[in-house]
Amino acid sequence: MLTWFHRIVLLALAAHLGWGAYRHAEGAGKRAQLDEASRLVAEGMAVLADNYVDPQRVQPRRLIAGAMTGLTQENVLDNHCGWHPPLENEALHEELRGEHVGIGVLCVPDPNGIRLRGIFPDSPASRGGLQIDDIITFQDGKELAALDFTAAVDALKGPRGSQIELTLLRGERSIRLQVKRNAYNVPSVYASRLESGIGYLRFAIFNQHSAEELSHEASLLVDRGAKLLIVDLRDNGGGILESAERAANLFLPSGSTVVSIARRGVPPEKILNPSDGSFVGLPLIILVDANTASASEIFSGAMRDNHCALLIGAKTYGKASVQTVNTLSDGSALRFTIAKYRTPSGSDIHGKGLLPDVAVETPPSAAKDVLASLRYFGDPALHDPVLERAMSLAVDVLKHGLKAVRLKQHAPEKTYE
Repeated sequence: MLTWFHRIVLLALAAHLGWGAYRHAEGAGKRAQLDEASRLVAEGMAVLADNYVDPQRVQPRRLIAGAMTGLTQENVLDNHCGWHPPLENEALHEELRGEHVGIGVLCVPDPNGIRLRGIFPDSPASRGGLQIDDIITFQDGKELAALDFTAAVDALKGPRGSQIELTLLRGERSIRLQVKRNAYNVPSVYASRLESGIGYLRFAIFNQHSAEELSHEASLLVDRGAKLLIVDLRDNGGGILESAERAANLFLPSGSTVVSIARRGVPPEKILNPSDGSFVGLPLIILVDANTASASEIFSGAMRDNHCALLIGAKTYGKASVQTVNTLSDGSALRFTIAKYRTPSGSDIHGKGLLPDVAVETPPSAAKDVLASLRYFGDPALHDPVLERAMSLAVDVLKHGLKAVRLKQHAPEKTYE
């Protein structure tokens, strides 16, 4: 007779270890192998549950989490795969939707607590009267200066609809406010006009709305006289593949190759731009660094291979694979690789990265300050060697054209290391 634990494990395995794949796997041999693997894992978990010295460490959920994490380890699959518990999975999908739950502030450490570096539009914080440079000293009576920065920020988080009482230091005044946590949207694109003819766009992530936000912000800059755009993809770790494709399409002529995708059992497919983009002919200078990855590299590679952009900064991360997130029956999720891609020129950048056309070294301390400033609000006001070099090149591009400046820079023939 099966014990309660055996039943739970078997049910859990059905939901979490790919029972759907078991049922639909082609060939009796493969089905038998999956069946045997599932039984073996269930047997091992049951032995641990019945005999391990510390019963708290072999509770069903803990063992299932361990099995799922082990299943997606790098030495089993690859280092871009993983298992996300329900809350983590929900947060991941919120980020890709551009939606978060909380009060909607960006904070930096302060000796008296945490200082508000930014407030997201139409967030509980913006509606509740918080202001830039307010210092939150107490949260629900808890002194934030006594906590480390991460714990202080975490104290602001909580479920949708929950109330939070904040004590603020605004100049010399101490203020108390009540704010109700709720959902708020985090824009992925921030725009500013740097100089006559030059617009600046900071891309934080490729989420569901990024291409539309990019189109809107670029249109506003062009209407204000921008003849060239500096697109900042530093510290942009990627996001949704289709979002990168739609963003690239805005700048490409009809029929241009955006990326080449190779999926399991299917010949590689070239993704083509179906029609002229709204900004065909508008030159781009793209800022990149070691944290520019995945969807950001797809966009950057598409722009350069189609002769629409110069890349400035440091070599990119080098992630030429595509993942999907498959939510399971309990709200947790498997994240696993479903495809690999190449840039329009056919280059495989996985583990290699894109080399910039113009390399600019940034001292580590300066780079840290720049990225902290750019992470959400795209503030280009700090001393920034990469942006300063981009501005200089932008002036040359406006005078002589993108092609002439590319040749002038003597860019190496091999732009993919």
